[in-house]
Amino acid sequence: MSRSVMVFGLGDVGAWVLEFLARSEGVDTIVTADVREDWGRYRTEMAAIGATMNGHRKAFKFHVVDLQDVDQATRVLNEVRPGVIVNTTSLLSPRLVREGLAQIPSKKREPITEALPLGVQLPWHLALASRLMRAVERSGVAAPVVNVAFSDVVNPILWASGMRVTCGAGNCEHVAYEIMRRVSEREDVPIDEVDLYFVGGGSALLHYGPRKLPFYLRVFVRKAEVTDKYDPVALVEEAIQSRFFQPGKLPQLFSTPGASAAKNAMAILNDTNAFMPVNAPQGLVGDYPARLGAKGAEVVLPPGFSLEEAAKIGEAALKWHGIEVIREDGTVVYTDEAYYGAKEWLGYECKELHLDEIEPRARELMNVYRGLAKRYG
Repeated sequence: MSRSVMVFGLGDVGAWVLEFLARSEGVDTIVTADVREDWGRYRTEMAAIGATMNGHRKAFKFHVVDLQDVDQATRVLNEVRPGVIVNTTSLLSPRLVREGLAQIPSKKREPITEALPLGVQLPWHLALASRLMRAVERSGVAAPVVNVAFSDVVNPILWASGMRVTCGAGNCEHVAYEIMRRVSEREDVPIDEVDLYFVGGGSALLHYGPRKLPFYLRVFVRKAEVTDKYDPVALVEEAIQSRFFQPGKLPQLFSTPGASAAKNAMAILNDTNAFMPVNAPQGLVGDYPARLGAKGAEVVLPPGFSLEEAAKIGEAALKWHGIEVIREDGTVVYTDEAYYGAKEWLGYECKELHLDEIEPRARELMNVYRGLAKRYG
């Protein structure tokens, strides 16, 4: 495997991924790609300078890539031939959507916000990720892909459609690692002697909490189970709260999703097969304990707890995104509540979302959102 990682998208998360990779051992070359040439070159140059300051000797290269042009992306991938690919691109980030919706007058803000949950925003995140996967297929590059863009839902759709994304990043990986850190402090042991079997509903669990969504948690210290010493709900709630600057506010820094993506990319690149919390492995919804290496992610569960049981926990999160089910072919079926809410408050009518219509749907939804911004911005 090539000792290189290619990062698509240098926004909030992508820039953090770049900085973490720049200081990681085992990667020789870091290639970045963004549609914005000036910004992309600047971020890449800053990471290269910082890595050099910290004693690392890596090669850095930037390419202008518009993922809406699959042919261009294919040509660049053929030239670079990366060992691992990290995708953080999206047509519109959830944070910017939240900030935009916050400008709507209070009487209409709540119903309009409820009419545009992450599941309804899906076309913005799936459009570029699917185009990247098409470019990977066309190029013949065998690089595993870590997709960060709404990976809880995007990865299962791509996987069902035959585009085998290796895993996601962020989401409840933050929760799992924060629990491990707190347990290591309370038990006074090194963190690498804490093992966690944690299954959760990804971003939905982060925003709605363990009192509303199911989860599974078992904690081991030096191979001995200590789960009964702790209140699992309290552990998860404390870990979720650590992600936010203020309760109920959006996070101001995106370092942990970036660290998660870099961790997963390096586990694949270095073929560590380390046991760790992994987001959206094997096309599953949510977060699972797994071994991650060059051949992909293998979910690892304790005896007596099946993959089917674990998958149901992840899938329970879908309804909180406004999604009823993801069918075996990758088709998304929205809940009646999400469908009628988007129809009434946004004028956007979509009961089922098929991958082959994702691009016109993304444009349609973008026009709806821009209309809201023009009306209330």
